[in-house]
Order: sequence, then C-alpha cells, then structure tokens
Amino acid sequence: TSINLEDWMQHTNYEGDYKNIKEDHPTCRWFWEIIRSFDEKEKRRFLLFATGSSGVPGRGFEFLQGNDGSIQKFTLTSTNMSVHPISHTCFNRIDLPVYESKEKLQEALLESMANSSEFTME
Repeated sequence: TSINLEDWMQHTNYEGDYKNIKEDHPTCRWFWEIIRSFDEKEKRRFLLFATGSSGVPGRGFEFLQGNDGSIQKFTLTSTNMSVHPISHTCFNRIDLPVYESKEKLQEALLESMANSSEFTME
C-alpha cells in the first residue's frame, strides 16, 4: 500500500522553532511539499532514514513506534547545529535546520538521502 501523506502529516509533532506554527512554518511547509513531490520509492527511502523502517504501521502513523516499542510519533525539530537534516531513528525524529529557501531544503534532503553517512543514526 502507498504511504498516506495526510495521515503522516496529521500524526507529526513539531518542536523548537516549529512548535507553535507547525506545518505553517515555511521550512515545514516546504518539507511537506518536497515529500509530496517524491514518488513512492523516494517516500519510503526517506521514511527509512527517518524512522529506521520503510513501512508504515498497519493502523497508520498514529501508531508509529520507537525502538523500545512505545508510540513515538514522527517529529520535526528545528536545529542550528547542522546544515543537513539529522535523523534520530530510535525516536522517529528529524532535526531539520531552518532553511532560507525550498531549493536549499530540497538539496539538503536529497544529499542526505543519497548518502546515509549524512544522517546520525541513534
């Protein structure tokens, strides 16, 4: 089955600079536009980097689990510690820098996806 992007978005937490305005923050809005533009294979590849699994729980993203088996919703957290997104797969969290443009964000996401060493796996 294909990844339900609306379900993914609905069950995403936002932290740091993204917490108050969530998907309306320009970086978060661009993030979802980029993910939406991905084909199914690219979405699954990104999901693998973000969560450690390319699959979605049978009952949807609401039931996404961390490495300890507890519910760990997908989370976007702002950071100024890196120029690339950093994945914390045990927590289903992406530390996502605030970008100046959608193009810079897309370039960083694609670079990170192309080279798993760009991600910190925890």
